[in-house]
Amino acid sequence: MIRPVALGQQPQGEIQGDVLERSLFSAQFQTPLHDDSGGAGRIVRHMTFTTRRAMVNNADIAFWHERSKGATQVLVCVHGWPESKRIFSRVVEPLCDAGYDVVVPDLRGFGESGLAPDGFYDVVSHARDIEAL
Repeated sequence: MIRPVALGQQPQGEIQGDVLERSLFSAQFQTPLHDDSGGAGRIVRHMTFTTRRAMVNNADIAFWHERSKGATQVLVCVHGWPESKRIFSRVVEPLCDAGYDVVVPDLRGFGESGLAPDGFYDVVSHARDIEAL
């Protein structure tokens, strides 16, 4: 079972290794705007995310962690198959603006995360990785 952890508390599980900054991911999107004036669209502001890495349960996990000023809750956005964390790039900023800290990992074997040394890519392994992260 995955439980939210309040800020300042230590999550259960052990994180092996240090969290490292690896790269920057920048995204700019043309988003359709549906309004009565027939507007064709607008540009959503430029967003830059720092991809961090952590060794979690012997798997190299890449993730974004965007902090919101005064946040008391953390949201973890988990992608499905065959996606990656980049599917959430449009919602991270609005969630931070709403007062949440947002963590967006690439599951083991997806996106920028490494392959699982134990060969397990099942839901239980993913859940254990997310809880430890």
